[in-house]
Amino acid sequence: MIVTLEPCSHHGKTGPCTEAILNSGIKKVYIGTKDPNPKVCGKGIDILRKNNIEVHCSYQENEIIKQNEYFFFKHKYKKPYITVKIASSKDGKAYIPGEKKWITSSKSRKDVQIERSKCDAIITGGNTLINDNPYLNLRLNKPSNQHLRIVMTKKKDLDMSLNFFRDKNFEIY
Repeated sequence: MIVTLEPCSHHGKTGPCTEAILNSGIKKVYIGTKDPNPKVCGKGIDILRKNNIEVHCSYQENEIIKQNEYFFFKHKYKKPYITVKIASSKDGKAYIPGEKKWITSSKSRKDVQIERSKCDAIITGGNTLINDNPYLNLRLNKPSNQHLRIVMTKKKDLDMSLNFFRDKNFEIY
């Protein structure tokens, strides 16, 4: 078996990956890199080896760390990896009340979807929510998990029929 990240050894939403591997009859596992999560780090490897599974580590490690840089950053520095996306017109007057107007290209809007697919959450402000009525969801032509949508606002009377509130995957601060 070849895996990018060390198999987990704890119970979360699903059972431990190490249990599934032990029950499968697999005899050899190539692991790209250790999981930096303290719940896992080295424990999955130890369990496999103690159960006579041949384990090889650091298989394409640099590429895997780069591919999952946000995940590794979060565990290394104990804080989220933050990116900022701003679309603003040169004159700062792109918003015309009641009128939807794109100020970015189609390619840049596609690029935003790729960047969103790497994120756990998207944050916006109350004015953007009211003025633009954004969905802030992930729109790629492949299966992906939807991130948490967060609005930070002092407004108390948000219109719950806005696109942002179409499901329960949001929080208001």
